[in-house]
Amino acid sequence: MEVFLARMNQGRSSIAFFLDDKGLFTFNVFDLRLKKLVYKSSVCSSNPTQAPVWDKDGNVIYQGNQENLFYLVKENLEISKVELSSNHQHHLISLEKIKSNFIITLKFLENGITKNAIYIFNKNKVKLYKTFTVNSLSTCDIDKEKITRENIKDETTKNKFDHESEVINKNYKHKEKDKLYGVIRENNKLLLKILDLKKSQVNSILLSNDRNLNLNVLDVYNDNVLFEENIGFQQNLYVLEEDRLKKIYKPKGIMEFSKYINSDELVCVYTSEGNPRSIFILQLNEEKMKLIFPNNTHPQKEFESIEAKIPVRDKEKLNCLINFKGKIKKPIIIWLHGGPNAKWDRSFHYLLCDLLAQDMTVIRPNIRGSTDQSKSFASSIMNDWGGIDARDVIDLINFFKKEFKIQENEIYIMGESYGAFLCYILASKYKISCGGFICISGFVDLSYQYLFSNSRRLVKDFLGPLNKNNIFYKVRSPIYYVENIESKLLIIHGKKDTHCPLKQIDFFVEKMRDKNKKFIYWPIEEYGHFYTSSFTIKRLMSEKIIKFINSE
Repeated sequence: MEVFLARMNQGRSSIAFFLDDKGLFTFNVFDLRLKKLVYKSSVCSSNPTQAPVWDKDGNVIYQGNQENLFYLVKENLEISKVELSSNHQHHLISLEKIKSNFIITLKFLENGITKNAIYIFNKNKVKLYKTFTVNSLSTCDIDKEKITRENIKDETTKNKFDHESEVINKNYKHKEKDKLYGVIRENNKLLLKILDLKKSQVNSILLSNDRNLNLNVLDVYNDNVLFEENIGFQQNLYVLEEDRLKKIYKPKGIMEFSKYINSDELVCVYTSEGNPRSIFILQLNEEKMKLIFPNNTHPQKEFESIEAKIPVRDKEKLNCLINFKGKIKKPIIIWLHGGPNAKWDRSFHYLLCDLLAQDMTVIRPNIRGSTDQSKSFASSIMNDWGGIDARDVIDLINFFKKEFKIQENEIYIMGESYGAFLCYILASKYKISCGGFICISGFVDLSYQYLFSNSRRLVKDFLGPLNKNNIFYKVRSPIYYVENIESKLLIIHGKKDTHCPLKQIDFFVEKMRDKNKKFIYWPIEEYGHFYTSSFTIKRLMSEKIIKFINSE
């Protein structure tokens, strides 16, 4: 069993989450005072993708087994079904109770434009109140209707508002009551900035003079501030007590969710490479973690794990996790993450465990574009998708061939989403020969991604607008280099994938078939993007991948 998408209520007395029990997802509410479940739904969804949302009164809303079906769990645990008439894919933003009405705000995408919709729910009836276009200017939830541009008519005011919101978006990542909190660096000093929205003033607290220390605000409770630091694959937790920064915990794995229950305790969702996500209580004074739910998941056997810094071109060094069972064995799988601005960490992954159980060695590199190092490292792939990051992978292949004394056919390259795009471009444009490429939920045509996927904004932000002068869209699209492919490919893709639509993969496969290339194509009927797969799909995917690697 594994916990997903946990959220705490405003009273800090309960935590709501989805529980994956071998592919059967239920929605749960756990009372932190009673230390027990107080609500468990029937099976609600095979692929929950959005977190539940609480209001200030202790009511919580969550997504059911359809895109536009939601359930409202009231404070007294009475359940109401909220079914929207719209066909759009909605994402919950906020819930508020006004007298006997529940005001539900959701976000949706229409013709490439992000919009909000406000629904009024009362006595099991749902009514659309209004929809409006928004600018996602602030990551903090500051009365979204008031900050919409349609309500700001004066052009000077618009420009001033845009600038101020950009500053807020950049510096302030956490809101608690009427204050915004953020960590910034000024003159090599790490400062906590606190913006008081009522008083319209900013206070600064010096955290550290250490140039290498970078912190993010996780939570605030009674002026106690909880921070996290990520260094490579390591995570550290800090607190600010009486204006003094103190390191409180260094987990072996990853705290994916950490919130104060009170001044002495945190509730955390903890995971490690061999252990699924579970809920723990961390006693700050004793620096001890106690498992509270589910009670049969920890500890499980951890696999061997080595952190390595691998040299590549331009004098860069890539952080890599090397996982194996017992000792390093062949074959070697180099697994590329999606994103592209993401990173590998020490969290649990079914596929990783399945591969290691087969005595394979899995290497997970944070190549350029990853978010585990500097901002310049993460932004180095701007206008260069499939460029410097692909060459990093080539350098890794050459390094491990020499280091482990193995042949190229004993190395497999696997990637999901953006990582799969890199697999496609390495196999085609760069003509890389290896044991095989495993491409999960990837894309092969940048123009198609721009025009027909819900990732248009991401593509545009990295590569610029699609027009006749921007030849990059064609030059870096694997679909134009199919004839170069020498290695076999395993292509796994969901028919319901809106991030990387299937049609471009169908065209790619047709070209491979025409050129007599070696491939296995598995389009999955009830499957969206990589991270939305059900337990059954995960198991089948592991079997397919292991069979592909073991085949001649």
